[in-house]
Amino acid sequence: MMPAHDAVTLSRVPLFKTLDLFRMLDALKALNAMGIHLENAGGLLNLYGWMKDNESHIVPHAQLDEDFVSKTGGGFLTIPTNCNLGIRHQAYLATDIRVIARPNGSIARIRRAQGTPRYGSNELSSFYVDLNAVAERVYRSVYLGLNGTYWIEVNSRPSLEHGVRYELSMMVLNWAEAAFKYFDKRNLMAGATQVSCTVSFHVRSLPDASEPITAAEDITSFIDYQVNQ
Repeated sequence: MMPAHDAVTLSRVPLFKTLDLFRMLDALKALNAMGIHLENAGGLLNLYGWMKDNESHIVPHAQLDEDFVSKTGGGFLTIPTNCNLGIRHQAYLATDIRVIARPNGSIARIRRAQGTPRYGSNELSSFYVDLNAVAERVYRSVYLGLNGTYWIEVNSRPSLEHGVRYELSMMVLNWAEAAFKYFDKRNLMAGATQVSCTVSFHVRSLPDASEPITAAEDITSFIDYQVNQ
């Protein structure tokens, strides 16, 4: 059995898959078949943290003595009870739910947009998703900088598939993060505590590799942008 709060924590761990639970159960069955007793007082979340620290193995083979398992079988392995601390920290950083005021003064619940660093980066993105907007299928996010907050909303045709609309919003966030980070680092928005941007896509489908690359002068024909301080 797993407590509800541990199950919620595990679901928020980056890169966690349900298949990992079945692998844990298979590993436990294999240990029982070998007559190895496992002492784990921290539950499944603690066991998952232990396995993550040992390259997905329950038994750290390289650290055990040769006589760990006798010729007749049997053995005893105690797992530290604090192996879940790192997992809880990862889950917290990957989610990091907060409350913040929108530019119009209303209150928004936000959570981190991505639980893992973007490609080419070792740091988690400072972009957070507006949870209330997501429920209405509105792709609104906020970049929490050191000198201000930078809101951006990505609009596209409702007729587009949800997956396409999501990919368009992620593409905008990649570019917006670079721009907002530049502005915030140099404090170019001095005097403005919040910046609000809207990007609207009028395309009817997501371009693919078979289509010609759109020229720079043609981009404005299907993207409108507005910035308000």
